[in-house]
Amino acid sequence: HVALVETLSLINNRQVEARDFAFQESGGVLLTDDARKEVISAWQKRKQQVITHPYLEEKMEIGLIPYAQAMLLADAFDETLMVILRF
Repeated sequence: HVALVETLSLINNRQVEARDFAFQESGGVLLTDDARKEVISAWQKRKQQVITHPYLEEKMEIGLIPYAQAMLLADAFDETLMVILRF
């Protein structure tokens, strides 16, 4: 999913073009090796961008968002479990 979003962004910015895709007889479409490296490099740079998390209101690198979301989910499960156990 992440690679798809990053690839679409690169296509919109004309950093990845039609020649960067390999079309298979079966109908599949693959990125060429060079384009794949470009997408991975762009994603690595994107992960270093700093944003303010909308819920936590803390600045963090985009690459840490999955970790932060997992911690929020774990906290929610803990609170739910405590309510269930008290019943």
